[in-house]
Amino acid sequence: VLSCLLKVMKGLKRIKNKITGVQFWDKRHSLFLYRSLPNVRTGGNMTMTIIADLFNKRMFDKAEEIFINWDGSADNVNYTCLFGFVHILLCAEIDGSPLRSITILRFLVGHTHDELDATFGQASQETYGTHSRGDSRRDILDFQDLNNFMHGCFEGRLKAFEHLQGTWNWDDFIRPYKNNAIKGIQKHFAMQLQVRNKHTHVYTHTHIHTHTHSHLSTPY
Repeated sequence: VLSCLLKVMKGLKRIKNKITGVQFWDKRHSLFLYRSLPNVRTGGNMTMTIIADLFNKRMFDKAEEIFINWDGSADNVNYTCLFGFVHILLCAEIDGSPLRSITILRFLVGHTHDELDATFGQASQETYGTHSRGDSRRDILDFQDLNNFMHGCFEGRLKAFEHLQGTWNWDDFIRPYKNNAIKGIQKHFAMQLQVRNKHTHVYTHTHIHTHTHSHLSTPY
């Protein structure tokens, strides 16, 4: 029976796990990581679902201004994320939160490793354990095994590791408000969103120019 089981296991394909995370710049560089399987689509919906979850965890309750650094992938640089943050700012003002500004900085090509890639590369390297790079990676059998592994990689830093079973449909939520979207969003390496009197002002920066886009709004 064991021999047959081993043959079956050898014929199985490994399931890819995507790990998406947020690193806070506190004293411990705290991490919040989310694991998803291939059936959960990536993109702006996943990014904003994770951001909204961190707000629900009350990670930004006392913040007046939030700074976000991320890479320039299509998962981040899109109108869904832009208007998602506009919606969050408007809700914060209505709820009486002190949050009034969100600044988003997109790392230039070749510089994400400075602060982002190195963190996740640590987990990738740990999958080899004590083996050399030429040997196969260790097998992770289930979510609990993966959870233990990730906590071992980032001991003291990992505040939460959760299985993301699906995402909220932010795309459809903000679709009616894309008619005043910012053109060429992929060219902007910095955006600052500020809320005043239920209106959001967006300042975008390219390598050459600074642009102002006032009164972007979403439902609240």
